[in-house]
Amino acid sequence: MVQRAAGLRRLAASVMMGLCLFTGWVTPAAAEGLNPPEAGAMEEQAVLYPDPGAYFKIGSTPYAFTFADCDPDTAGDQACSNPIQAAVDYLSGHNAAPAGGTIYLGAGEYDLTAATPAHVRLDGSQWQTPPAALNLVGMGGTIGGGQATTRLVGRIHINFLHNWGVSDFQMKGVLNASENSGTAVVSGWTNIDTPDTGLIISAQTGNVTLRDVHISHCTGAGAHLGTDGSLEILNSSFSGNNGPGLQVVNAQKVSLHGVSALSNNSHGVILGTFSTNTPVRVTFSNFSRNTFIGLIVDTQGPVYLDRVSSLRNQSGGVWINSYAAATILRSALSFNTGNGLELWTAGKVLLDGLEVVASWGEGAVIHAAKEVVIQDRLGPCLFQNNNVGLSVEEMSAPIRVQGLRAYQNRDTGFAFKGANISLNNVRSVGNLAGGHAIANGSFSAVNVEVSGNTGFGGLQVIQESASTALPVVVQRSTFSGNRGGNGLIMTLQNRATLKDVLAVGNQFTGIFVNNQVTDVFNLPVKLQNIRTLQNGGTGLAVDSSSMITAKGLTSSGNGQNGAYFASRNRLGYPTQSVIVQGRAGENSFENNASSALIVVGRNRGSLSGIRTQGGDSLGIFAEIMDGDVSLQNAAVFGGTGIYLSGRGNMLVKNVQVTDSLNTGLEINSDDIEGESSVVKLSQVSVNRSVNHGVMVYGNQPVTMERVSVVGSQMDGIWLSQNGLVASMPNPAVVLRQVRAEGSGGSGLYFDVKGPLTGDYVQARGSGLTTGEPAAFFRGVGLPFKITCGDFSGNIGLGFRVENGEGLIQFKNVLVGGNKLGDLTYQDWIIELDTNASVQMGACTGW
Repeated sequence: MVQRAAGLRRLAASVMMGLCLFTGWVTPAAAEGLNPPEAGAMEEQAVLYPDPGAYFKIGSTPYAFTFADCDPDTAGDQACSNPIQAAVDYLSGHNAAPAGGTIYLGAGEYDLTAATPAHVRLDGSQWQTPPAALNLVGMGGTIGGGQATTRLVGRIHINFLHNWGVSDFQMKGVLNASENSGTAVVSGWTNIDTPDTGLIISAQTGNVTLRDVHISHCTGAGAHLGTDGSLEILNSSFSGNNGPGLQVVNAQKVSLHGVSALSNNSHGVILGTFSTNTPVRVTFSNFSRNTFIGLIVDTQGPVYLDRVSSLRNQSGGVWINSYAAATILRSALSFNTGNGLELWTAGKVLLDGLEVVASWGEGAVIHAAKEVVIQDRLGPCLFQNNNVGLSVEEMSAPIRVQGLRAYQNRDTGFAFKGANISLNNVRSVGNLAGGHAIANGSFSAVNVEVSGNTGFGGLQVIQESASTALPVVVQRSTFSGNRGGNGLIMTLQNRATLKDVLAVGNQFTGIFVNNQVTDVFNLPVKLQNIRTLQNGGTGLAVDSSSMITAKGLTSSGNGQNGAYFASRNRLGYPTQSVIVQGRAGENSFENNASSALIVVGRNRGSLSGIRTQGGDSLGIFAEIMDGDVSLQNAAVFGGTGIYLSGRGNMLVKNVQVTDSLNTGLEINSDDIEGESSVVKLSQVSVNRSVNHGVMVYGNQPVTMERVSVVGSQMDGIWLSQNGLVASMPNPAVVLRQVRAEGSGGSGLYFDVKGPLTGDYVQARGSGLTTGEPAAFFRGVGLPFKITCGDFSGNIGLGFRVENGEGLIQFKNVLVGGNKLGDLTYQDWIIELDTNASVQMGACTGW
């Protein structure tokens, strides 16, 4: 064949843009070795090519093979049906290598269906010395059939070459490359409607690059690749194939950038199973509308995904199995029929800016990781309208969560099981249940909102084992409007601290803490600035075997108790102290349906700064076994008053009780040592109680200072001592500035077991209902001494004393105007009064 100028033109290679949802297109890297040259390089060669036909140079001599002439060494036209194979056979037959390692394919269509042979085979074994590189380069292979400048129908086989490549043409048929070495590059290449797998690369020894490759509508897989080197795929698409869009079975390293796998009748992309420590990196890629899972990665190496979209697949979005770290950034795995993300890994997991919306399965499930970190440096992680939003399972390692958003999931917003779990800036709203955390270590929740969950409450936290449990902290968090359960419920086995926490409008209990610890002395529950409002059950409940301390509580409008604190063990026996402290009114419990504040413990109960209002049960109930009780700076309005019980010192100071529906203040106190502890009331005011104003029952000395009881419907102050030891101190009862007015029964009713002294004692306007004496004192053989008293204007006796022949002294007392039921007047009765002395007179200093 002789060279012809007719029909020749300069080579101008086209670079076809690939399909990708994202904008992360990569400029093709410079050609490596002798792989297909870039367009500029080809243009600089100013080579001539037949149209259609195959063209190359050997040295500086050009050779052209066309359908009309396939023999450059024979004069005249030597026609053939496969000029491409003729060009390859010419090279191998002459043991020659084309210049630049390139065979050019001219523009036009090469239909090899009926050709002889009906394929193209590049077989390095046909050369005595295979070329250093061999590439097929067309004039362009854009998507769309008729738009392709160079199009080949048939198969291409590439075997036993050192470096090889194909570029810039379109095929309908299999490109099968196997047992090659060196570098393989496929670029600017399109495969459409192949009745098999479009691209097969297997047993490659060396690196493989696919750039601007587009394979679609093959009856098998789009591409099936394997190499012992690295694999890089750039700006390529695998769509509408009957099998997986892309499957990679082995590689030392895998990188996908700008890759799409859409609408394949199987999985979108399968990377693995890799038996080596193969790192996988996928960026700016889209795997959507596939019949099964969008992206599968199975490797022993690390996995990195950034800006990946896997949407509307008929199974899962992304499935990963890795023995190393897994990182997913700025990705969307939404609207999938299965799970948005399922991840098995033995390494660390990092999620940042991940969005999983409207999966029919779970949003994301993470199994058995070494550590899980969820953060929002690149944007919040959003899980919405899935079953469980985010589930982390089967872990004995830390889980650190920041910036999680779980909205309107059909099951739980998030479910975690790990060693140490920390939540920061987390929102779980509108799910069936807010969240569930099993922490076999520490747990912390800071700036967390769990609200509006519709079926099983807000957040549940569990520590399963005392041997692994570590401290728990909940701070600056809100649990509100959760239905079907509690706002926050925690079952713990270590120190717990709650600070600046709000629980509003939950259907059952606002906050419930059950803390059973082995070290009851050093692992307390601490509460500070807790608000529980309008919950259907108790506002705040703590049941702990260790000490409970609280400060700055507001618990109002709840359907049961305002707050319930019990320090007791699993058998129900009280164990440690309960302390609620604050300035006057700092702890507020208003309009709760049942009791305002209930305290049960051992050793010590200290309450201060309490204000209660309303309710149909006790304002304050405190029961301390074998310990002291202190109530200071308290005001109780309505309800059924105050009940205090203990077996130690009892101090009630600066306390006001108004409009109690039962007894205003009831104290039940005793001590097996008798004289070792006392009951002391100081600056106490009780007004308008439906039953007694003040009741004290016990076997301890009692001191009352500046106690005022007004308008009680029964007795004003009722004191009964029993079972005292013989060493009861003298005096056993001390009254200083004690006042009872307007009582329905007796103003003062004292049944004592030790000497009584009183200064400035007043009982006036009493007996309004029963006609009982204004003051009644009983104590067999015991001395009574009252200095400065006023027992006037009562409906009944001014006072009555029953003590046998004990010494009785009333000095400077006013007793007058006491009218009995028969309208006669009588001021006092002292039975067996041989040792009695009553001295009328007035005192100043009231």
